[in-house]
Amino acid sequence: MPNDSTVLTFLEILSRRILQEYSFMKAGELEPTKISDATIFGDSSLDQDLAADRILGGAVFDYCQGYDWIRTITIEGRDLIILNEDGLVDLFLDPLDGSLNWHRDPNGFLFQHGFCATLIKAKQEPCFRDIIGVLGINLSRGIPMIAVTNSDPLCEMWETHIPVPEPKTPLGLRKDLNFDPGQNLMIWESYYSEMRVFLSWATKNDHVGKGWLRSPGSAVVEMMATAMGISSAFVCSMQKMHELGMGYILVNAHGGVCLNLETGEDLSHHPFNFDSKAPVVLAANRTIAEKWVKIYKAFLLR
Repeated sequence: MPNDSTVLTFLEILSRRILQEYSFMKAGELEPTKISDATIFGDSSLDQDLAADRILGGAVFDYCQGYDWIRTITIEGRDLIILNEDGLVDLFLDPLDGSLNWHRDPNGFLFQHGFCATLIKAKQEPCFRDIIGVLGINLSRGIPMIAVTNSDPLCEMWETHIPVPEPKTPLGLRKDLNFDPGQNLMIWESYYSEMRVFLSWATKNDHVGKGWLRSPGSAVVEMMATAMGISSAFVCSMQKMHELGMGYILVNAHGGVCLNLETGEDLSHHPFNFDSKAPVVLAANRTIAEKWVKIYKAFLLR
């Protein structure tokens, strides 16, 4: 199994490769023109999203050729690629998360988009505790975040182009924060109709009340923002795994809490199945996370 230093170096170089390819992609004026068929997740997929998969995913594939410890690469909505049957680690990635944001706001003026990669031990039935390293990139701003988890959690950010909090003491990830959307930003992933029903019920029954609930439209960027403390919580009843692996590790590496929204259990033993979804809350502290779990349980029992 590759050690922490090897994984960190791999992800650092990968982030630079992706940012470079992304800059070339933007310079080439890659533009969406139509909507293709639904993907395995039921989402409409932009033709430009497919092009991004080809360009950014291809860059990852080329880069990984020199690492014999990588067994497979799985890209959202694409076939699994086997690199080395004897490899010890599987790589999962979403080359362009928030493709409609790119379509409508390619410069990230308001709606941003991201890239994420998760390295996990090659097992028949892996869990979140088997993740050994993650990379998230806010492509709109050129900001990468890495966490390596073979031993002690290590979080590192570098080459940022806008001011960000110091990694070990990020703004907002504090034990003294209360559940208060009137004072603390919270992200509510509302793409799916089930989440909108939950939101309507929670606000109607005054479980949430007035406050700052947001849904920027890129789970990668949203979970990175929660890890950085910009948002005090990220809530989704149907979060896809390929993004959640990154968010789970980043938020934990920064001292936050990640729970199953339905059971209140930590995600460490939850199966990591790339093609499935899970109800989750990622939060600055356990008080906020458990409050969301309580609200969601009441919603399910309504």
